[in-house]
Amino acid sequence: MNQLSIFLIFVSMLFGCCQSNPQKPKTGDIIEIDILKTYPKIRAIKPDMVDMEFVPLETGKDVLVEYDKAYIHYVSEKYMIVIVYGRWEMFVFDRSGKIVTLISRKGRGPGEYTGMIDVVFDERNEELFVFDNIGTGRIVVYSLTGEYRRTLKYSADLELTQAYEFDEETMLVYDTKGLYKNNYSVKPYMFMSKKDGKITSTVNIHLPMRYSTKVYDQFTDSSGQLLTYSSSLAFPYRRQFGQDFVISDISADTIYRLTQNRDLIPLMVRKPSVHSTDPHLICTSEFITDKYIFLYITTLDYASIQKEKAPPATTLMYEFETGKITTVEHIHFGNDLKILQKNMDAHLLDVTVLKNAYENNKLKGELKQLVATLGDEDNPVVMIMKYK
Repeated sequence: MNQLSIFLIFVSMLFGCCQSNPQKPKTGDIIEIDILKTYPKIRAIKPDMVDMEFVPLETGKDVLVEYDKAYIHYVSEKYMIVIVYGRWEMFVFDRSGKIVTLISRKGRGPGEYTGMIDVVFDERNEELFVFDNIGTGRIVVYSLTGEYRRTLKYSADLELTQAYEFDEETMLVYDTKGLYKNNYSVKPYMFMSKKDGKITSTVNIHLPMRYSTKVYDQFTDSSGQLLTYSSSLAFPYRRQFGQDFVISDISADTIYRLTQNRDLIPLMVRKPSVHSTDPHLICTSEFITDKYIFLYITTLDYASIQKEKAPPATTLMYEFETGKITTVEHIHFGNDLKILQKNMDAHLLDVTVLKNAYENNKLKGELKQLVATLGDEDNPVVMIMKYK
């Protein structure tokens, strides 16, 4: 679906009512959901489920955010972070869209990074942790004003591809070392010290069988050199739920909630088991609110991945209070967006698309008034959705 279609569905909030013979779960029960079953469909979400806010990002000579290379990475009540691929620039804006800091330190010198595997913002201490490319074992730490502070080194036995602010002293990290060679850690979720980069403990999620989302292939170039390349299945997942986390690993049948007290609470079990399906049918938590959990279902189809084609996917919406399950069409959540506030989602909107929608009289209300003030070369607009 093109971006304009997604955007207009969000703005119009079209909704179709249907029911799926719900059975309200008993208090304390672990929810069980059959992801192979066919459920009634709705086109989008209810208009009364969400409040929307639109924040234009400041544009300036040194503050240029290329929409097609950028993604919204972090949102809180005070700050927003946008990262630009390739250039690996990190823009920190305040909540009104005014620029606070631009960190552009790609390089190989002291206080620089070669890439951004992930970024953790410790808002309490106003520090940004940039996880450098796989193989470097480096985390470069900056102040909120962009000043280099220190470099952390972590074990060469780890390949950290995801990281999150957990508490005042630690980060929650995820290890993929050996995953593509079936020589992996069976406890990949770990707590890392912000002080020295050492692993302090692991999350007690045991995964004796783990599946890779990558496919490797080889080809010979014109000079006769044998080269290796990889293709990967990209899928949405959302770990953060306020100060807690929802862990829905593709290699597990159980979705867990990890609290700030480090309690690990089973939240939901999918059936059939991921281990019993061929190709493997994977399930991740696409988004969660106090009332709903959205599940992204797709197949780990290596033939399609190798051809760089996304396998068909489905989004299921489960309502905690009633047990109702529906299939939601035309819905899109920000991938692994780090948000401190519960029930919130965010997206970048391209000004070119917005201007086109404005000229075709497809906007209304606050957004229509905002777009009328934007120039063609302005930075994207952040759309923030607060689910009720």
